[in-house]
Amino acid sequence: MALLSDTPSLILSPADGKPRAPTWQPMQLTFAAPPFMARLFGASPARPRVTRWFAAHVKEGATQAIAPPPGAVTVHCRRGEAWITHDGDPRDVIVRANERYVADTRNRMTVHAVRGDCLVEFEVSE
Repeated sequence: MALLSDTPSLILSPADGKPRAPTWQPMQLTFAAPPFMARLFGASPARPRVTRWFAAHVKEGATQAIAPPPGAVTVHCRRGEAWITHDGDPRDVIVRANERYVADTRNRMTVHAVRGDCLVEFEVSE
């Protein structure tokens, strides 16, 4: 008895019991898409975290407006004393040398050097 045959066997139809020829269907294969395909056609992996640094030197008694950058902003006061306020926010913040402030609003920021020339750095995380 041969286990393999080159001739297709007949299949009985379940409704009438009559033999019918076999039907051929394409094989369905599923492969995991390579990473570049996900980047091209959506479902991209998480973006890398980017941190940018900006600095502002404000002379004593002067004021500088800072446009809101995209992302979360942390202000580091490196020298002097700065008064920080945001447009539309009634709260004011004073940071001294070696202190930091995490902005919780995305409005324009105003920095005023209260005591001594002020050096502030802005850490923007996206």
